Amino acid sequence: MKFSSKIEKCGLSPMRKFAPYANEAAKKGKKLYHLNIGQPDIATPAAYFEAVKNFSQPVLAYAPSDGVPEMIDAVVNYYGKIDAPITNKQVLITTGGSEALQIALSCILDEGDEIIIPEPFYPNYSTFVTLTGATIRPITTTPEENYKFAIRERVEACINEHTRAILFTNPGNPTGTILTEEELRLMADIAKEHNLFIIGDEVYREFVYGGEKLMSLLQLEGYEDNVVVIDSVSKRFSACGARIGCVITRNSDLYNNAMKWCQGRLCASTIDQVASAALYTVGPEYFDAVRKEYKARRDTLVEGLKKIPGVIYSEPKGAFYVIVGIGSSKADYDGAETVIAYKLKPEIGYNLNEKWAIGVEFGWMGANKGGDKAFEINPYARYNFFETGILKLFVDGSLGYGHEYGGNNVDHDIFSIGLKPGMEIKLADHLSFETHVGFLGYQHDKYEGAKVNSFGLDLDGTNIIFGLCYEF
Repeated sequence: MKFSSKIEKCGLSPMRKFAPYANEAAKKGKKLYHLNIGQPDIATPAAYFEAVKNFSQPVLAYAPSDGVPEMIDAVVNYYGKIDAPITNKQVLITTGGSEALQIALSCILDEGDEIIIPEPFYPNYSTFVTLTGATIRPITTTPEENYKFAIRERVEACINEHTRAILFTNPGNPTGTILTEEELRLMADIAKEHNLFIIGDEVYREFVYGGEKLMSLLQLEGYEDNVVVIDSVSKRFSACGARIGCVITRNSDLYNNAMKWCQGRLCASTIDQVASAALYTVGPEYFDAVRKEYKARRDTLVEGLKKIPGVIYSEPKGAFYVIVGIGSSKADYDGAETVIAYKLKPEIGYNLNEKWAIGVEFGWMGANKGGDKAFEINPYARYNFFETGILKLFVDGSLGYGHEYGGNNVDHDIFSIGLKPGMEIKLADHLSFETHVGFLGYQHDKYEGAKVNSFGLDLDGTNIIFGLCYEF
């Protein structure tokens, strides 16, 4: 049977694929520390459960497609309290923040369009964008710069004739970075100047740890046609299972188009909307207590990371995530023979970035800090290299990368892909070949004053080598 090319480009969640292994470990009585999914363990406010108990309608009927009135009112009142006035006709209640994103992206993006997103980003952004037929153009950020992305030159370098929107999480998931008022206004200015939508995923707004008040895009004046805000009760009130979120926009055309989706799926859960509306009655003392708890956990984690030589991280300023890089600084390992290896579990999916993903059946990857670096996946793995430009590969076999320093000033790089029989390699729409046995590889050598770059292809035992040598 044939499946949609869009869904086949999507990968399974790299976080949720750990779930069956975690469940098996729990059955065996093992203590688990879940670091793979953003599920708070803070108690959900009692107001939610009281509202469920007091729900007395004789028929659990469809809710209005835009949402039950009390839920919409709760959202409008919340934003009014932070000086971001909106009306009831600018809010659409959704099945979680995820559906809010799907609705917004489906209304904005078309086949061949692009959306700018700072990287690293929430992995499901990739799925939602891919299903529209669009692609992500990432702004790459680093922990050394605290994952800063609100830099005009970097953002505008990503804009082209295909760009339709900019999307970011504030505070950042998974980086923990937050935007200042000046940075937020800069991003909005860029969007307005280039006639783009700017989508702010603000589901972590309450969780900032420096005492500052985080500004919403909706507090900025003059960007009414550009701004879209995604919100949810999931993290704010530790109510992920309620699956209630919203998409907010003052752009009436976007609102009217989004209503088509809302009417097509009829409504979000009636009883969960009623109960979620009650969550907005909790006072500021709730958020103060939760913020204090998350800050204590963040501080404990950061103190522990400081004691581990070679790790690279940026102290999160908001949300409740931290990305940790395993030492790449030579100074941290000078003279050491440290080996870092990762066992890749069966049937685990790994998203390397927006364009690269690996689905693994068996294998490992590792790095030897004594000088050699290697990346290897054993045979019987499947690798999906998503379409980039004219090159599209679906490869079964082994994937290897090696980098070695040796005597005589040797600097040696090899990248190879093992091709299994019966695989079609598509180089362009009009050019492809089918493999029988062999490998596809690239090699770079630098030794004794010479530099050699070669590309090799071995099919059915026939070697074809393309080489270029530069003499110094």
